[in-house]
Amino acid sequence: MTTPLHDEPVAARVVTETGRARVVLVHEPGAELLSALLWPEEGSFATTFDSDMAGREHRVYCEALADRDIEVITVREALRGLGGLARRAAPLLRYEAHEGGSPPPDPEEIAERLGFRDVVRILLEHPVVVSGPVTNDPTLVSRPLSNLYFTRDPLITTDRGVVLGRFKRPVRRPEVEVMRLVLEALGVDPLYEVVEPGVLEGGDFVPAGDYALLGVGARTNLEAVRQLTTGPGAAALGYAFLAVVRDPEQGPALLQQQMHLDTYFSIVGERVCLVEASRIGIGVPGTPGGRIPRVDVYAKVPDGEDYRPVPGATGLAFPDFLRDHLGMQLVPLTFEDQDMYGCNVLCVRDMAVLGSTGRDQELVHDRQLWEYGRSLAAAGVEVELLDFSEIRKGYGANRCMTQVLVRD
Repeated sequence: MTTPLHDEPVAARVVTETGRARVVLVHEPGAELLSALLWPEEGSFATTFDSDMAGREHRVYCEALADRDIEVITVREALRGLGGLARRAAPLLRYEAHEGGSPPPDPEEIAERLGFRDVVRILLEHPVVVSGPVTNDPTLVSRPLSNLYFTRDPLITTDRGVVLGRFKRPVRRPEVEVMRLVLEALGVDPLYEVVEPGVLEGGDFVPAGDYALLGVGARTNLEAVRQLTTGPGAAALGYAFLAVVRDPEQGPALLQQQMHLDTYFSIVGERVCLVEASRIGIGVPGTPGGRIPRVDVYAKVPDGEDYRPVPGATGLAFPDFLRDHLGMQLVPLTFEDQDMYGCNVLCVRDMAVLGSTGRDQELVHDRQLWEYGRSLAAAGVEVELLDFSEIRKGYGANRCMTQVLVRD
């Protein structure tokens, strides 16, 4: 059953990051954030923030997308159009009864009586209702999907359709199941799903026309590369080339700060990209070239679906690959710009992006903000910065919060 938003299934397809965005999937953060807000280090957030304000920032972002004739689909809107949602949510509702207490109710019967909002809360919060040993007063324990608003991560949209990923952190793996339901509601059949021991997160995938780039580092591994270069996984991609970008930085200090390829690199024009300067060998005193990724290029086998390494195109320096293989003009950003999510922009069309700023950036980094805008303008990139003072404290900005399902 497809969502009322669409009479026909969504034709999910992205050939290049710079195609005009037509349909995007987002999730406005809500009650499922609470545990991560109360203990941000355990919730993979940078710090505690105001979720009401974050929700308002997200709605303004969605309005900015809609103003550009981009159809914005939310997770909740999609789920509303899915039949049997309560029955599907029921297995996530669990009970733990103490001896002498009343027998627990049937989860499916309970879920069927709930309204849509509470059924969605079951999907997003995985509640466990525990009866008290003496008074039988129930206690609610949950394991919420606090990072679900980063809708780029659970899946990738290729030039042939959708591939479901697999998170490295177990706490985020249930997000894939929510996205499976969303895709079903939109009439999108995933072409492949990465399986154990592979891990693949959407922030490591960047489509670029004949090429697709796949980052390997803190959150995506070589087993995922194997799965996407052979067999049914390879058949989910039609790109002539797959470029595997191996990140030399694996240290704990960078797991969040530069956890994905799209945190330090972004294609914003057919021949223009943003890249944090140290990743192309600029401004790293004492460690020249130490943070430069290496690229291995694979090509589609003629008359087949698998990918094979291209002779002489293994271990390429990242900047050389960008210039020689993609023909890119590189716009280097300072570490401060990158740290303020300067690479994590959404390309809405060729040479036009939506980015973010915040009160901390405006007060502390006025000069960097001005330099950042000047750098993009000098490259001919049109940029609009939205106030994400609260929402990006969850370690992500525009691109992380947006799964583009359709680009022209």
